[in-house]
Amino acid sequence: MDSIITATQEYFPIIQNIAKEAWPVAFGNILSQKQINYMMEMMYSSDSLINQTHNLSHTFILSCLDSGSTLEYTGYASYELNHNNQRNLKLHKLYLLPSFKGRGIGKLLISHIEVVAKQNNMDNVILNVNRYNPSVGFYLNIGYSIMDSVDIDIGEGFLMEDYIMGKPISY
Repeated sequence: MDSIITATQEYFPIIQNIAKEAWPVAFGNILSQKQINYMMEMMYSSDSLINQTHNLSHTFILSCLDSGSTLEYTGYASYELNHNNQRNLKLHKLYLLPSFKGRGIGKLLISHIEVVAKQNNMDNVILNVNRYNPSVGFYLNIGYSIMDSVDIDIGEGFLMEDYIMGKPISY
């Protein structure tokens, strides 16, 4: 049975391990290895994860597969309520172990996040996704639309070339 838990600081090594496995698959054909390494350090070092949760008010969640005797972590997401002081929940991250893609876990995580948005009276769920990432199709298929296109300078000469996507929360 799949479930979702809130990931506190003791779960950071699990998130880091999933990211190390997921990122090369997600971005290997899109970004240089140098940029992947840079972004992994920027987003997933222990100091960065602590900053995201303690100072930037990001909440991390983990998807878990409970087979009775063992608990296997299959993916994670992070989000922020009231992004930019607006009634938007910003989805910052959603990644799955490659071996668990296509099993509905991404939809489970998104569904959980949309419930959180509704419980907190948010108007929309918004996110950034690399314009060349096949995940754009995933988000379009579950009701998100492309709202804008941005290039974000992240340092060291690297850009994040993203779509901003969103979905209104219905009450």
